[in-house]
Amino acid sequence: MEVSLIPRRNQIRSVADVILDRQAKSLSLLAEKHFSISETAAALRVDKSTVRKWCHVGEIAFCRTGKLGRIRIPESELQRLLGKGQP
Repeated sequence: MEVSLIPRRNQIRSVADVILDRQAKSLSLLAEKHFSISETAAALRVDKSTVRKWCHVGEIAFCRTGKLGRIRIPESELQRLLGKGQP
């Protein structure tokens, strides 16, 4: 069986679509109000380390801002968590 290292056109399109979808999601998240880890933890009544862990395991969508890459949680994500309970 021969393995081709050259991607097919449909594979290239699907990768491009994924990248564009992620960029669009990032742009929409940037247009919202954002909250720090401390503010999010206070709203959810959990410890800051819990919010950090949820971010890193993918339970919470977040953005990184500034040179230090500080984590910011969009308002829509906080509303989702407040509405359904904690992850």
